[in-house]
Amino acid sequence: RKGPPAMFTVVDISQYLGEHFGFSVIAAAITAYFASAVLHLASGVVSRLLAPTYNTLPLIDQERWSSGINRGTVGLFLAMHGVAALYQGIPDNDIAHGSSELLQHTAGFALGFFVFETRDSLNMFYAHGIVEETLMKHHILGIVLYLSTLLTGCYHFLVCIVLIQEFSAPFVHIGWILTKCKLDNHWVWDLNQYGCFCGVGWTWYCGITLWPTRFGRRAAFYKGRCSPCCLFCWASSSSRGTSTPTGCF
Repeated sequence: RKGPPAMFTVVDISQYLGEHFGFSVIAAAITAYFASAVLHLASGVVSRLLAPTYNTLPLIDQERWSSGINRGTVGLFLAMHGVAALYQGIPDNDIAHGSSELLQHTAGFALGFFVFETRDSLNMFYAHGIVEETLMKHHILGIVLYLSTLLTGCYHFLVCIVLIQEFSAPFVHIGWILTKCKLDNHWVWDLNQYGCFCGVGWTWYCGITLWPTRFGRRAAFYKGRCSPCCLFCWASSSSRGTSTPTGCF
C-alpha cells in the first residue's frame, strides 16, 4: 500500500525545473532577475550623486527614474540578442520546434526580467498606491509567453526575435528623464525622439522584413519564411506548385 505523496522540497523543485528547462536556462532567468535588481539599485545611487534633478523629485518619480534606467538597459540587451537570433537564422528542426543555446538562454533571461518587472509594478502598487495596469498586463503576458515556450520547447525563435522591439525602450525612458530635467524643449530631446522613431522604423522594416531574407543560414527565406513578405511569397509559390518562394527581392 502506497503512502501519501511526499511534499515538494527545494531539491525536488530544482530537479523538476531542470528536467523541463535545463539548469543553464534557469541560471539565465535568475541572472536576469538579480541583475535587474542590482541595476535598479545602482541607478538610484548613481543618479543621486550625478543628477541634481533626481534629488528634487518626489519618491515615486525617483522610483520611476530608476525603473526606467533598468528597463532601457535590459531592453537594449534583449533587443541585441533578438538581432543575434535573427542573424543566426531559423534552427535546423523548423521554426516551431527548433532551438539553440542562444534562443534558450535569451528566452530564460527574458523570463527573469519580466518576473522582476512584475515585482517592481507590485511594489509601486503596495508602496505608493500606483496601479500600472497596462505595464502589469504586459509583463504578466511576457511571463506566460516565455514560460510556455520554455516548458513546451516550441517557438523559441519567434519569441526571441520579438525582443527586437525592445530597441525603443531606452529612447522612451530617456525622453521621460529629459522631461523631468526640463529639457523637453532642448535639441537633445528632439534628437532622442528622432532616435526612437528611427529605431522603431529600423526594427519593423529591416529587422523583420529584410534581414530574414538576406542573413542567417540563408535563412529564413528558404527554411522558415518568418517575415510578412516571405510568408506572402511562400503562399504564392505554394499555390503555383514551386518548391521555393519567388518574387521576394
